[in-house]
Amino acid sequence: MAEKRFIVEVEPSKPAKDGKPSIGPVYRNIFAKDGFPPPIPGLESCWDIFRLSVEKYPNNRMLGRREIVDGKVLEDDVEFMVLIPRVDHKYGGTPPACNAHGLYCVPLYDTLGAGSIEYIICHAEIALAFVEEKKISEGESQNFDLPMKKRTDICTIMYTSGTTGDPKGVMISNNSIVTLIAGVKCMLQSVNEADVKLLVEDIGELRPTIFAAVPRVLDRIYSGLTETCAGTFVSIPDEMNMLGTVGPPLANVDVCLESVPEMGVRCPFNNASWRRDIGEWQPDGSLKIIDRKKNIFKLSQGEYVAVENLENIYGLVPDIDSIWIYGNSFEYFLVAIINPNKQAVEEWAEQNGIPGDFTALCENPLVKEYFLGELKRIAKEKKLKGFEFIKAVHLDPVQFDMERDLITPTFKKKRPQLLKYYQDVIDRMYKAAK
Repeated sequence: MAEKRFIVEVEPSKPAKDGKPSIGPVYRNIFAKDGFPPPIPGLESCWDIFRLSVEKYPNNRMLGRREIVDGKVLEDDVEFMVLIPRVDHKYGGTPPACNAHGLYCVPLYDTLGAGSIEYIICHAEIALAFVEEKKISEGESQNFDLPMKKRTDICTIMYTSGTTGDPKGVMISNNSIVTLIAGVKCMLQSVNEADVKLLVEDIGELRPTIFAAVPRVLDRIYSGLTETCAGTFVSIPDEMNMLGTVGPPLANVDVCLESVPEMGVRCPFNNASWRRDIGEWQPDGSLKIIDRKKNIFKLSQGEYVAVENLENIYGLVPDIDSIWIYGNSFEYFLVAIINPNKQAVEEWAEQNGIPGDFTALCENPLVKEYFLGELKRIAKEKKLKGFEFIKAVHLDPVQFDMERDLITPTFKKKRPQLLKYYQDVIDRMYKAAK
C-alpha cells in the first residue's frame, strides 16, 4: 500500500545565491493542490463570524461556567448562557462587541504582570478598557450604528508574553482570520479562564466534538506561530503517524524550509511570515519541529545542541516536573536545573532509607545521582549522542515561576533570566564536574 502524503510541491527548491541560504521546495496542502480555498461567502470580518453564527444557530449555547467550591467542581453543575449579540458584562462578549464596531481588541491578562500590562496599555495607545463590573459604576445602555468593516482592517493586536524583554504586539487583520477559517474548514471537510488541572473534567462534562488547544496545554494534560494567525499546521485525526509532529500545512498557506548552513538544518517559513523554528519534513508531509533557531547553541567541540528538543526528551522522566538545560561555546558538556516531583523524590528516599525533608533531599548527592541515572537511562533509550548527555544537575525544590521572572504567563522558559538567576549554581556545577 502506498504511503499517504498530504502535501504537494508547488515550487522547486532554490540553491544558495548572493550570500542567501538555499531554500527547499514550496509545499502546499494536498486539499489545496488546485488553489487556495476561497473565503466563506459573506465572511469579510471577525464580526461576520459572530453574526453569521447567531443567524444560523440563534438558540445554541456558547458561553458557560461551572461552580467551584473548595477547589472542587460541583457535579452536574454546568450553567450556559444563550448567545446574545450585544455587549455583555462577561469577557466572552467583549471581542465580538469590539469587532462589531471595528475597534482593535488587545487582550490583557492578570498573569502578564503589572509591568507588562502597563507597557501594553501605553504601547498600544489603549483608550478604552473592559474590566470587572464590580470595579466600575453602572452605566446606561446605548445603541450605536455599526460601521462598515473591511478585510484589510486590523482586528486585534496580540502581544507576546515577552521571553527576552518587553512584550511585542502583532497586528492581525480580519483577512488573516477569515482566510484561516477557510483553510480550517477545508481540512475539516476532509476528515474560560480555565484551570488546566480541571480541564479534563470540563472536557468530560461538556463532551466537545472538536477541542482546539495549544501544545503547552495538551502537554499539561498528558506529559510524556503565534505571530500570524496561529493556525499554520494541523494534525489530521486518526493519522497516528503524525504523533510528535505539527501535521501538514493548512490549506491556506504555502510552506518551505530555508537552510541554516552553520547548523546543517532547515528553518520553515510560509507565505505570510517567517518562522524561527528548526523543522524537518516527514514522509507523509507533516512537519516535525526539532527546536527553535534561537535555542540552538554550539559546544566548545563544535557540536550544535537543540536544547528544547533535549528538554522534551529528558522531560519524559516521570520524576521530573520541569527541566532547563544549559550549555555554551566555552564548555564541552551540558548541565541542567531540575524541578523534581516532590512526591516521587520523597517516596524514592523512603524506599532507600534516606532521611530529610524535600529541600534537604534536593541537596543530597545520592538523590542527584539518582536523577543523573534516570537522565542517562532516557538518553540511551532515545539514542542521544554523547555530547547530548547531561553531566551535572542541580535540584531546585521551588518550581520555575513568574514571581522570579523565570517563565512567561504561558509557561515558556525565559532562558536569559534563568541564566542570570542560576549563574552561580551553573558555575559551581561546571567547576565540580571538571
